[in-house]
Amino acid sequence: MTIDIAAAVAEPRVAKLPVDRAGWMAWLTENTEQDWRPDEWDAANWLFTGDPDKDETAIWRCNSAGCHVAVRATRHLCRSCYEQFLESGLSREEFVDVGRRTLVHSLPGERASCSVERDGVRCALEAQSRGACTPHYVKWRYHRNSGKTALALETWLQAEAEPLPPGTPCLVGACAGSAHGRVPLCAYHRDRWRRHRNKAGMEGTIYEGLEEWAAVQPPWLTGFQFSLVPLPELVRHELLFALAERDKQRPTLSPVAMRLMVRGLEGVSSIAELTDTKLGDLGYLDRNCEAHWNDVVRVVRGAFDRFRGVDPLERPVWELGDLGLRSRTRSGVRVSSRRLDVTQIRQEWLRRLLADWVKETTPDNDDFRRTFEGCLSASRALSARPGGGHDPGALKVTDMDAVVAAIRDRKRQDGTATLAYGSRAELLAHFCQLLDFGRRLQILDHVASVFARHPHHKIPYEDMAEDMAGKAIPEYVALSSMPTST
Repeated sequence: MTIDIAAAVAEPRVAKLPVDRAGWMAWLTENTEQDWRPDEWDAANWLFTGDPDKDETAIWRCNSAGCHVAVRATRHLCRSCYEQFLESGLSREEFVDVGRRTLVHSLPGERASCSVERDGVRCALEAQSRGACTPHYVKWRYHRNSGKTALALETWLQAEAEPLPPGTPCLVGACAGSAHGRVPLCAYHRDRWRRHRNKAGMEGTIYEGLEEWAAVQPPWLTGFQFSLVPLPELVRHELLFALAERDKQRPTLSPVAMRLMVRGLEGVSSIAELTDTKLGDLGYLDRNCEAHWNDVVRVVRGAFDRFRGVDPLERPVWELGDLGLRSRTRSGVRVSSRRLDVTQIRQEWLRRLLADWVKETTPDNDDFRRTFEGCLSASRALSARPGGGHDPGALKVTDMDAVVAAIRDRKRQDGTATLAYGSRAELLAHFCQLLDFGRRLQILDHVASVFARHPHHKIPYEDMAEDMAGKAIPEYVALSSMPTST
């Protein structure tokens, strides 16, 4: 027994944003969890730094002793360590214990100080090249090229260079580097600023446009990090809302996948207004990123519907992950993002009854699956009757007879055998319980009272040994197949 999942969405998925984009962003801000991952998320700088010791963060340290490089699987080596391992002649266990044979590159803000020292005063800047900070290295190279010194760098640093005071913080938010000279940028961002100016053909002063550029620049990112700063403000809020909501359903976040996603969103002004075609155009560099993106799109679109007052159950295609279906999993939340084409149920009154039942009862996955399948069998049976079952007030006992007969003869998905007795009995029971629900809540007052289960509406019992041939497909198998809706 399986639910026919929509292979493609028939309805247009273009959601043009209202003129008041500020209203949408305000809704996102108000409804986003304020204390999301406080140990990893720097809200002021839109920067996520994953903790490799947290189960909820899919990033790990290189398994080589002393290496700080991020890897995407536990007990793996980074590329540099793996190449050195191949050359080492050691076993993997021996190499992991010994660690890297060459110097591990330090992170910005953690490098050793410049080696220049006078009268016990050490240069306050970080060493960047051969023990020298960038200003000292540049000055030595200038003196050497102009013939002012013939000393080697190491000798010049000890004999002529003077220590420099601490630099000012880099203008880029959350950057651990320090700035020196007339441009308030660290060496990394100063080089990026220079290349940006050249590419853009900027001819003004070096300060012109600097603050605006720095405001949307991420710091130097490690493999544990991703930044939303480069994105437009609205997209940042959409992503942050989606990630916080996603944690409630699927609390495993990959910083690597998010960096790829941020890169793919370049030039996108809003996730909510993207069409399916545009989503495909973004491109994915791996399946993990695509899985993250599918979750983000589903959450953002559901939120945008709520912002506009659109009931997701009024759509012809339902996002199963947005229905709040309870699951038998530990989290109790369904995480499937598959879509269900409810127009397979051709009678509008029956679709509306199913939607009301979902709203009122919040069924679990099994109950929803069986009830939907019962409705689908009933809809097909009624469609073959005079009037197609569209007028609920005109339904008769013979129409219910047709529904029961359709469920009684229901075949397996592959059509090779009749469904198990128990599965067919459950389909009939769930459909009849749906009718009882509608009458109990006075939703089906317009449906003829004779359209109900009568004593003769039964599924003939079959021997359990013979019944095994028609055993239903387990849910996890059924939902993994995605036949085209009919």
